Amino acid sequence: MFDLLKKSFSKFNFQRYFQASNPENLIFCNFVAGIAGDRSYDLMPNEKLEHHVTEALKEYNDNNAFMGLVLFEDAIKHVCKITRIV
Repeated sequence: MFDLLKKSFSKFNFQRYFQASNPENLIFCNFVAGIAGDRSYDLMPNEKLEHHVTEALKEYNDNNAFMGLVLFEDAIKHVCKITRIV
């Protein structure tokens, strides 16, 4: 896959996503800008995405019944996938 990316998109550096040890995740979402903001999909770093998802969970818990979720990395990835489907 990496060779195909290098051939098709030679001006971009994808090495950090395909390195053998500790590759960077490719997580895209459209909910970080909020409902009224720009809703285009964009690549989100884990730290920024984790902050937004945690804040959204706190806001939900303030307004609704408590939902005690543990937001580890895989759970945040699933949240992004679910919002893309919905």
